[in-house]
Amino acid sequence: MKPGPYSILLSKYRDGRHSLRFLLDDTFFSQYDPEAPTGNHVEVLLTMQKSDRLVDLKLHFTGAISTPCDRCMELYPQAIDTERRLIYTPNREEDARSDVDELLPLDPQNPVIHLEQELYDFACLALPHRRVPPHCPSDACPQPVLAYLKEEDSTRAAGAGAPATEPPSRVDPRWEKLRALLKPEEQEKKYGS
Repeated sequence: MKPGPYSILLSKYRDGRHSLRFLLDDTFFSQYDPEAPTGNHVEVLLTMQKSDRLVDLKLHFTGAISTPCDRCMELYPQAIDTERRLIYTPNREEDARSDVDELLPLDPQNPVIHLEQELYDFACLALPHRRVPPHCPSDACPQPVLAYLKEEDSTRAAGAGAPATEPPSRVDPRWEKLRALLKPEEQEKKYGS
């Protein structure tokens, strides 16, 4: 595979410490999701420590990814700031037995590290599980969304007041038909009727 803009051609670098910068913008995110929202801007500072035995990459992600709010689905820029580490090593049997998750194989015949997928995955993993703009008051959502949320809250509150042990007033007729299929002695054992 030919080196791309998010690849590292190791033959260009001597052993030692090197720094690289990558920009993850709308073009980058649209490669993985054509319907990705616009307004993405993430800078990745990569620090590479290269030696003959391994290549240690430390990645620092800073910036913002445009994501929908979990409450109202309005897009907002979610700030991210995270660090990740990847270690590449030539295919050697002793390295293959390692239980380190960040240890990845490196083909000695083709010393190119393609980071596209890892950069995308790490940027997405930096997003919080609950996506609501920081310091967002609950009344900042559009009016139709607020009306829906208020209705849902009142429905839940009304349901919470009912006793949980109250049996249903009427048995579903499908269950009655299924019970009729049982032999009379089995019905007495199970249902006492």
